[in-house]
Amino acid sequence: MRITTHAYELAMSHCAAAMPHEGCGVFLGRHEVIDDFQPLRNVSHQPRYSFTVDPEEWIRLIYAKDVAPILGLLHSHPHSAALPSDTDRQLYWPDLPSYWIASFRHPHQPKLSCFRIERSFTSAGEASVQFQPSPYVIDT
Repeated sequence: MRITTHAYELAMSHCAAAMPHEGCGVFLGRHEVIDDFQPLRNVSHQPRYSFTVDPEEWIRLIYAKDVAPILGLLHSHPHSAALPSDTDRQLYWPDLPSYWIASFRHPHQPKLSCFRIERSFTSAGEASVQFQPSPYVIDT
């Protein structure tokens, strides 16, 4: 996965501005190259600790004809690491190519992590969700 400096800076600026709440949005692009970021409003009842994408904005975005495909979902962790939380594991988005978490636990050194979501089923039919770290490169 590749992300342009432009998209990276837009995303990290949006999440920093959302502090102390979680910021969220989507990365857009083609062929595993992210070249844009679309911020989305967090309408969670507890925005300091969780995110809920504004459903109206989400629906408008996924049906827009003039927007590049969604390559990833991003949200921030204002006070914790850039690792999937228990809440993230329950509210995963399995159909997106990538899942991104920006940590602002150390505000002057934010960290961005990318994951691929892998879904499997046990022999008993129970779903298992794994967030696999996925490398990325920031293109200039």
